[in-house]
Order: sequence, then structure tokens, then C-alpha cells
Amino acid sequence: MRNIIWNWLGVVTDAGVGLLLAPFLIRTLGDETYGVWILIGAFTGYFGMLDLGLRGAVGRFVALYSARGERDQVQAVLATASLTLSGIGLVAFAGISLAALLLPMLFTIPADQAATAQAALLIVGAQLAIWFVLRIFDAALWAQQRFDLLNCVDIPTAFLRAGLTWWFVTGGGGLLALAWISFGIMLASGLAKCWLTFREIPGLKIRPSFARTTMLRDLVGYGFWSFVISAMSMARTQGLPLVVGAFVGLRFLGPFSIVMRLPSMAIMILSAATGVFTPVAIALHANEDHLRRRRLVIEGSRLSFSLGLYFAALFAFLGAPLLTIWIRPDFAQHAPLLTLIGLGELLPMAMSIPQGVLQAMAKHRRLAGLVVVETLVSLTASAVLGAWLGLWGIALSIAVSAAIFRGWLVLLQICKIVEIDVISFARKTIIGPILASLPGVI
Repeated sequence: MRNIIWNWLGVVTDAGVGLLLAPFLIRTLGDETYGVWILIGAFTGYFGMLDLGLRGAVGRFVALYSARGERDQVQAVLATASLTLSGIGLVAFAGISLAALLLPMLFTIPADQAATAQAALLIVGAQLAIWFVLRIFDAALWAQQRFDLLNCVDIPTAFLRAGLTWWFVTGGGGLLALAWISFGIMLASGLAKCWLTFREIPGLKIRPSFARTTMLRDLVGYGFWSFVISAMSMARTQGLPLVVGAFVGLRFLGPFSIVMRLPSMAIMILSAATGVFTPVAIALHANEDHLRRRRLVIEGSRLSFSLGLYFAALFAFLGAPLLTIWIRPDFAQHAPLLTLIGLGELLPMAMSIPQGVLQAMAKHRRLAGLVVVETLVSLTASAVLGAWLGLWGIALSIAVSAAIFRGWLVLLQICKIVEIDVISFARKTIIGPILASLPGVI
């Protein structure tokens, strides 16, 4: 509960700071300068994928070897990852440096801002190169289940970033000020987590001589499938607006983005709670505690589905008033779409902890396959049904594909792997919460 509360505080802080900073930056910098800053962020986001899922792999193997008491292996994981990510960081910086040179040719940037934008991109590129290495300490604290320490760093730095941004941008600072603030905050946060990691793991040493080729193979082998999951999720998220614009119309992009944002926020809130159980599942796997792992899957799925029911009820019964107050009255007509997409995410929400258990057991290759198929089916069906039924067709495609590939098929996988009867599992985790919620609905 302590970890969940800390994670929720972190999510609320980060979301709140983002909501406040975005309109402030648009008003103060202007649309063009803010657009350049978003472009710089997009560049770093794409180059950030170069780690090939190694951050998640570091967290998994540190948790695994820590549970087994194998200190030498923990040091080998961190040493191997730091060397590998240092090389990846240099490659990323070289790529961003090239992008900075080509920036004025690739995008229409005002002539008086071109040099500033290039310098800002180089600063952010240097930040990214260092960030690759410092992320291993974030992963190490995650593996130690110290979500309180992680958020004790992230929450103050979020407020610090907001304060510095307000101070320097109000004082006339532009892109360079934002880039240096981002660089400084990342460096301070990363070094703080580095210090906390060495404090949390007494006697820890990270030396190049500890790096192992076999460990690198294990890290890449595990991290690659996490990378596939992230890449396909990004492709689906960024591809759906293109489908809406091409097959339904540009004027529907606004309602679609708003409708999609609310279920995404619900998933983010749920993930902040269920994510704390993944390192627990890794420890159970390391100790071959099958009984407690099965209990974690059943009880975790029941609680996740119960929380998902609250969000589904919110969208179904209060979706229209929510859209009216948040955006404007005419958006209330899109509340049924919100309900449909929310219902489609209900079963995937219940599978949050089972997905973490599959990752803990290094069975996430199956999850990657399901995400790839879901992305292809979702985008294809959205294009076909969107041209026929408009936003209703796209919402139906999203909801059905999510319920099948991230819901029902994951349920079947976890029941098979942890040896739980499907009917019994559904009765305990899905039917029970639905029956318990009926009096409140009535």
C-alpha cells in the first residue's frame, strides 16, 4: 500500500505539472516556439527507443538475483548494462547531432530560431546520452521495490522543473533555457537515484571488469520483447489518429483524442498501483513460490477488475457531464464512444498483474506477439470500419481488439502457465466483482 500510494502521488504530481506547464508555455513562448520544443521532444522520444528495452531487463534481473542473494550477478547486470548503454548513448547523441544539422532543412523553422533550435536539440541530445546510463539506477531501485525512494526524487524534481520553467521563461528565456532546465533536472534526479542505489545495496560496485558477454545476451534477449511491446503500443497510439484523419475526417481528431485520453488516464492510474507487484512476482519466481504466485494472480486480477469497474461506471454514467465540464457542452455527444472504449479496456485492466507475472517469468514474448497482432488488427479494422461507420467503427475496433488480445487471450495464457482453471479464475476475478457492483449500479 505504501508503494501504491507513493506511485499515485507521483502520477498526480507529474500529470498536474504537465497540465499547468503546457498552456503556460503556449501562451508565453508562442505557438511556433512551443511547436519547435515539442518537435525536439519527439526527436528524443524516438531516439530513446534505442535502449531496446534494456532498462526493463535491468530491473527484472536485478530483482531476480537480489531475491536469490546472488550479489555478484547483480553487479554483473549493472556493469554490463552501464557499458552497453554508454555506447548506445553515444550513438544516440551522434544521431541527434546529425538531426540538429539537418533540422532547418527537414522542418519549416523561423530563420531567427533555427540556430537556437539546433543548440537546444544538441543539449537535449547530450541529456539523452547521459540519461541512458543513469536509468539503470532507476531500474535498480524499482527492483528493490523502493517506489517510495523513486517518487521522493521524482516528485520534488517535478515541482523544481515547474518552478525553474516559470522563472526563466517568464524572464525571457526560450528554448535554450528549457533545454538546460531539462538537462539539469535529469542529471540531478539521476545522480540522486545513483546515490540511493548504492545506499540501498551495501557493498555494490560497478566496474567494467564485472561486465559479462553472457549477461549482455540475457539482457538483450529479455529486453528485446519489451521493446517490441513498447514499439507496437506507440505505433498503435500514433497510428490511430492518422486513420481518423484519413478515413473519417480531420474535424473528428479533436473529439477522438479527448475520448482516448480518459481511458488512457484510467490505465495510467491503475498501472501505478499494479506496477508495484511486478518485482514481487519476480521474487516469487526466483524462489519458485508457485502457491503465492497463483494467489497474487487471482487476488490481483480481482482487485484490478474491481478498480476497472469504477472507471467503466464513471464513463458510462458520468461521461457526458464530465466532457461538458472539461471541454464544452457539444462534446457530450461523444460520451457513448467513451463508454464503448472504456468497456473494451475493462478486461485488459484486470490483466495488469498477470502481465507483470508473465514478464517476471520471462514469458513476455507471448505478450509481444499479442500486441503485434492487436496493433495490425486494430489499425486495419479501424480503417475499414471507420470509412463505413465513422468514429463508431473506430471505437468498436479499438474496444474489441483490446478485449480480445490484451484481455481474453492474456487470461488464457496466464491460466495455462500458473495452472489455474479458466472457469474458476473467471468466477473469482470477474463474475464476483460484477455481482458485487450490481447493488450500487441499481
